[in-house]
Amino acid sequence: MARTQTRPAPRRKRPARETYHHGNLRQALIDAALRFVQDGGPDAFSMAEAAREAGVSSGAPYRHFPDRRALMRAVAAEGEELLAEAMDTAIDGAGADGWSRLLAVGRAQVSFAQDHTAHFRVLYSPEYRDSEDAGYAAEIETNRSRMESASRSREAAALFAAQCAIYGLARMVVDGQLGPEPDRQGVDDSLVAVLTALRGGRS
Repeated sequence: MARTQTRPAPRRKRPARETYHHGNLRQALIDAALRFVQDGGPDAFSMAEAAREAGVSSGAPYRHFPDRRALMRAVAAEGEELLAEAMDTAIDGAGADGWSRLLAVGRAQVSFAQDHTAHFRVLYSPEYRDSEDAGYAAEIETNRSRMESASRSREAAALFAAQCAIYGLARMVVDGQLGPEPDRQGVDDSLVAVLTALRGGRS
């Protein structure tokens, strides 16, 4: 008599985890979004994918974020906070000399781009910042004040040129225009050279 072959029972699909060891769903979703941004850019994922990455059900993110844009704005806000802390620390440690302060804040911004690339990409994506939002307007004004404090310069054109140079170098780092992992000392040398040139060659 022929033997009847029995098929193994199909494996049950594992449900998404509703609990997580760290206990902070909001931060877990921000961290998940950052990983996607790091790998593919600000538009590289959906809310459902962020939920899977965080290890929760597809509906769980909506407890904290009504939509994907709200999640990305939270990422931008976290980036703004990190950058603000870095700039304030740089200014506080630079002393009273205007050149030293300007160089310190420039280094803080470029280092932020190197160390927090995903935050940088979202922070400077206009679609995730609301220009009519009072908080965002206050952030812009605060950053402008930091730059003025750093440079202690009455030359508006020179200050604007320095802002452009610092942001431009940071953008080049993030966009890979200086290589996939640019040498930090080389990037710093470039920053010093550009800012020195803007000062007429005086360091």
